[in-house]
Formats: sequence, structure tokens, C-alpha cells
Amino acid sequence: MDLMDEFYEAGVTILNPQDLASGIDNLAREAKGRFCIRPDIDRQSAVPFGTRKDILSLIEEEVRKLGSPQGGLEMIAGTYPPTLAENIDALCEAIEKYMRYWWP
Repeated sequence: MDLMDEFYEAGVTILNPQDLASGIDNLAREAKGRFCIRPDIDRQSAVPFGTRKDILSLIEEEVRKLGSPQGGLEMIAGTYPPTLAENIDALCEAIEKYMRYWWP
């Protein structure tokens, strides 16, 4: 977070931060509207070990806090063992559910 101004001044246009390690609220405050935010969706807790509700809530929070009608949000989701198929399904469902959230 301490380098956001330097990144902006250097012409960086896309960031690929770890979402929960960086803090969603921190990213919203420091990066939203300045960069395209391409969060690396949590692969250490919520996706591999969370419930369907946890995963849906995480994606909804990221879309609401980091997205806007002007755009600027992409998502990357890597899944690794021991992630259950049900959690991958929940992740896909959440991304599909919120992919048009900001469309009129």
C-alpha cells in the first residue's frame, strides 16, 4: 500500500494484489479509480476451506468495494489442492452472479 503513489506516478495501470493480504478496504482506498485492480482471489482460506456462502460473500464484497460503473476490476482465481469441487463451483457461481453487477 505504501507504494501506490509511486506505482501511479510510474504509469502502472494494472495491479495484481492478493486480496485479503492487501486488505479489500485498503485496496478500495488506495487503488480504486487509479488502477485496474486484478485481485488474486484468496486461495489460502476462503476458496479452499470456506463455505459456499463465504465464497459468495467474498466476491460480492470485492465487486461492491473495488468495482464501479466505470470499470477497473478484473478477477483472477487460481484453485489448488485441497480445494473441493464444490468450492470451485461456488467460486464460478459467484463470479457469474456479480460479473454484470455494475451494468445499467
